[in-house]
Amino acid sequence: MDWKYWALGLLGILILLYFCRHFFRTWRQITFFDLAVFPSWIALYMTMGLAFGVSYLPFILGIWLFLGLVFSWWLLGKDWPVHVFFHKYWQWSALVAILAELVVVIVAIYLKK
Repeated sequence: MDWKYWALGLLGILILLYFCRHFFRTWRQITFFDLAVFPSWIALYMTMGLAFGVSYLPFILGIWLFLGLVFSWWLLGKDWPVHVFFHKYWQWSALVAILAELVVVIVAIYLKK
């Protein structure tokens, strides 16, 4: 299986999630980024592994968890409620995974030429 299928599959899943959230407004407190966390990280792991032969996902997750530690120390010190921080950090995790997937796809396309 080629790495492009995982990137296109993630794009399809994200579009499907977006339209489902847009047309079916059942849970208003659950956002697009809340639903996109797991598919984004899984697709990033598979795309990176198939494109480069090795996946640096544990390294990326370690850095992201360390940044979460720094963010929690800083933002909880500014009187953010704990549940608000965890919800925002969950949403930021989806955004980080999607941006990392975009970087991996661009680098893979550049290196395959």
